[in-house]
Amino acid sequence: MRRWIHPSHLSDLKRASYAFLWAMLFIACVVVVKANDWWHSEDNYLALHSFLEVIAICVAVLIFAIVWNTRKYHRNDNLLLLACLMLVVGMFDFSHVLSYKGMPHYFTPSDPDKAIHFWLLARLCSALALLALAIRPWWRVCRLPAYPTLIGFVGLTALLSHIVVFYPHWLPATFVEGVGLTPFKIYTEYVLIALFLTAALLFGLHLQFPKSANIGALMVVCLLAAVSEYFFTLYADVTDTYNLFGHIYKIIAYLFLYRAIYVETVTRPYQEVNQAERQLATTLATLPDSVFELSSQGIVLRIFSSNDEGILTNSDYIGRSVRDVFPQSVTEKLLDAMQQARQQSLSYRVVVTLPHEGEARHFELSVGRHDNLETHIASYLVSARDVTRRIQQNETVEMLSLVVEQNPNPILITDTDAKIDYVNKAYVESSGYSKYELMGNNPSMTSAGKTSKAVFEEMWRCLHSGQPWSGELINRTKQGVEFVEQTTIFPIKDQEGRVYKYISYKNDVTKAIQNEEKIHQLSYYDQLTGLPNRTAYELYYQTDFVRQKLPSSALFYLNLDNFKLINDALGSENGNIVLQKVAERLRHFAEDTQKVYRLTGDVFVCLLPSVKTSAVAQVAMQLLKALKAPVVVDEQQVVVTASMGVMLFAADKSSANEVLQRAESAMYEAKNRGRNNFQFYTPERHSHAAQQLKLINALNFALERDEFSLVYQPQAAVPSHRLIGAEALLRWHSSELGVVSPARFIPMAERCGLIADIDSWVFTQVVKQLRRWREQGVPELVVAVNLSASRFDDPKLVQSLVQVTEQEGVSPKLLELELTEVVALQNPEQALQTITDLRAAGFRVSLDDFGTGYSSISYLKRFGLDKLKIDKSFVDDLANLNATDKAIVKGIIALAQSLNMTALAEGVETPEQWRVLEQLGCHQVQGYYYSRPLAPEAFVQFVQEHYES
Repeated sequence: MRRWIHPSHLSDLKRASYAFLWAMLFIACVVVVKANDWWHSEDNYLALHSFLEVIAICVAVLIFAIVWNTRKYHRNDNLLLLACLMLVVGMFDFSHVLSYKGMPHYFTPSDPDKAIHFWLLARLCSALALLALAIRPWWRVCRLPAYPTLIGFVGLTALLSHIVVFYPHWLPATFVEGVGLTPFKIYTEYVLIALFLTAALLFGLHLQFPKSANIGALMVVCLLAAVSEYFFTLYADVTDTYNLFGHIYKIIAYLFLYRAIYVETVTRPYQEVNQAERQLATTLATLPDSVFELSSQGIVLRIFSSNDEGILTNSDYIGRSVRDVFPQSVTEKLLDAMQQARQQSLSYRVVVTLPHEGEARHFELSVGRHDNLETHIASYLVSARDVTRRIQQNETVEMLSLVVEQNPNPILITDTDAKIDYVNKAYVESSGYSKYELMGNNPSMTSAGKTSKAVFEEMWRCLHSGQPWSGELINRTKQGVEFVEQTTIFPIKDQEGRVYKYISYKNDVTKAIQNEEKIHQLSYYDQLTGLPNRTAYELYYQTDFVRQKLPSSALFYLNLDNFKLINDALGSENGNIVLQKVAERLRHFAEDTQKVYRLTGDVFVCLLPSVKTSAVAQVAMQLLKALKAPVVVDEQQVVVTASMGVMLFAADKSSANEVLQRAESAMYEAKNRGRNNFQFYTPERHSHAAQQLKLINALNFALERDEFSLVYQPQAAVPSHRLIGAEALLRWHSSELGVVSPARFIPMAERCGLIADIDSWVFTQVVKQLRRWREQGVPELVVAVNLSASRFDDPKLVQSLVQVTEQEGVSPKLLELELTEVVALQNPEQALQTITDLRAAGFRVSLDDFGTGYSSISYLKRFGLDKLKIDKSFVDDLANLNATDKAIVKGIIALAQSLNMTALAEGVETPEQWRVLEQLGCHQVQGYYYSRPLAPEAFVQFVQEHYES
């Protein structure tokens, strides 16, 4: 059924079907009415007939009036043709009423033939009217001028009416009194029935198209008209029942037609207007725009939709002027847009900005003029769309566009066929080509042809799989300059996920590569000699060398002998030349498999990756011999020797640093053995070095941990055994090493640079002890304190010593500062000045370990020392009557007496030694024979027992 009837007709067709069935059921009333013949009299029927016809005429005229007055809106000329024909029907029906038997003369006497002729004309026009409407889908009447068409139909009606009235003999007879209807009348009615049924059929064919009118109602009109005409074929008397029901069904048909026309021309437009209003309201509600209406004075009249969070379309604004609710800048733009709309009907895309919740909101306004046809007063519809995001996106796009265009790195965009779509300014400048030359071409036009084919294959493999690619390409400018670019290319996908562009970022890394090579040279090579440095050694050792897993390798650790002297004598520039020549000799000496490195200033390393153990000594001797050959520098011959440590090892069992450390320790052993030789590393030496390192570490924390202490060894006058003073001696009880001999830690402190701090601590503690003894009532005694070389060389020595004595309130005359011969004669002139200043400050100064060095008698005389201390090594054999030692001691005593100094012998441990010293005229002694070194408390007791005032 849906094939023949469009769903839009089902509702109307259903209602029309019910109406037609009810009309058919009404035929049953014919039997009832036929039994009651009260209207059969001509007078009664005339009144009833006139009443029914007047209704029909009124309905026909109403149909014309509705269609005529709405013709401007429906634009349906077939409907206009129907309206004109229905007016003609009304006019013929009117003539039919006036011509009915029993009515007054209608120009000529009334009779049935005259009335039936007008009737047939009316029915024919009504049938033609319905046909005109029914054939519209297949034939549309050409555009008809309304008034000429109406005048033409009225004129035709007048002509036909004139013929019927004044020339009835021209027309065939339709009714014979006493006989009934003529065949012409009956056949004509059947023709009319056929016309009505044809119209119904045509309307039925309308049902397959979408609804354009109430087709169901129009079909019922045609069927009822056919039924009406059928009744008029049955009556034998103009007053019988069939004639009556023919008129009734004609009226019913007219009423259905009126309703269909009314719905089509009046009701439906209103429904469409209501629907359009609802649809418009829905559309406005769903649109992203806000729509409001302004008067010509800028008063907010109505708000149709609000989609701006109340920024522009706040209900509180209704009835208020835009000048009162919007900022001046917005008001001016809005009024200017209204002025433009007043002149041009529309104003588009006026952008205004309003503040809202701390941010700027942008709206695009379109203003349209709306003219009220009744009041002729114009108002303005304003459509406002929030374009904040679009403007922000445009700003972002513009910013990104500028970023891309002004980016200092070359940027290139191509299509999927590798045709250039875009290049930025940097790309144009770097390539040397103009933008016109580049656009549409393949980027390969800038290739130098030196990039590996495999690189491009990998690049396209990544890009075709939708993955980015990064790598280096060798390109060439238009001018032929080659350069290396670090290139990153990644695909750009559209909204459907398909790749449609490629973007490439390029960066000229030519200088970076050159710098990388330079950095590599700086990082791994010595800049003076060109030899690999320590970093290169460690890298090679940890990678290539270890991987070889060689069973026997050797490392020569060379330190040039007396190189500082060469630098001081010849200057650092000539010293550098010596280093370069040494490096050149090492490079020539080394075989292809051997590696030579310069670690620090005058330290070189030669690595022999694979060597026989038996051949190492011979290679070491040859290397020392090669280095010993004279070097000509600044027209002088310089002989360079080296101390060498040799480390034999397996590569996979020792680390790079371990090998260096052990070879270095062997090198120091070579230094200790007189230089210009080589020594092999042994585990024993490593053990000694480990002990030394442990000692150094503990020594660094000794002062902080308060591990040092002082003991005092009494000194006595020889003839009388009288106590005359003491020497402060340093002791160290380490928390890690236990008691450590001064013979071990004092030299180590000197080498590690700790001796100056230790000297300062000793001196301060002695001064404080003297103060405490004084407070305890101990008699004043002179205490000797040792000064190291680094302490003695301090230009602020005297000032710092005096400051300590002043702080503690101790007289400098109670302090005797002991110097060794080496310290005193290292820089005699400076030593003389320092000793002079010390004695001027009140300190006593003595020379310790006299006889072990190479003292100059002239300097001793100039120094003006207070005391000479004879070293223990000369005292030890005095008891055995060693003539040499006795002569030396005697000479020292005589020298001291001649220089007006006191002579003190150290290490006196036996009475025989004391006796010999007394015989030789020694003034003072110190040693175990007289007393061992004593703690401060024990020393106080010793003083109390031995001191004589």
